[in-house]
Amino acid sequence: MLRERDDTSIISYTKDISTGGLFLVNTGNFQVGEQVNVVLSTPSTWEPLSLVAQVCWSERAIDEDLPGVGLKFATLSDEQLIALSNFVSSLEFEG
Repeated sequence: MLRERDDTSIISYTKDISTGGLFLVNTGNFQVGEQVNVVLSTPSTWEPLSLVAQVCWSERAIDEDLPGVGLKFATLSDEQLIALSNFVSSLEFEG
């Protein structure tokens, strides 16, 4: 879930995520530099993570690429970083 500046909520998913940020698949109107609140539900946390992020770039759908925005997480607390790191680690697999 993501809240834009007018406090509307958008439910979406990520194509890529790391402890530094994520790519949010979305066709919404986001501006580079805009600050947004990301509420990330993960199987590894009891409560959703509420993270502040900044829009760094946007991508339109071209060929097989999905439209969306690249978000960089702002300062994370130690607890947020640990929870996010655990979640990202759980996604890594060999194959």
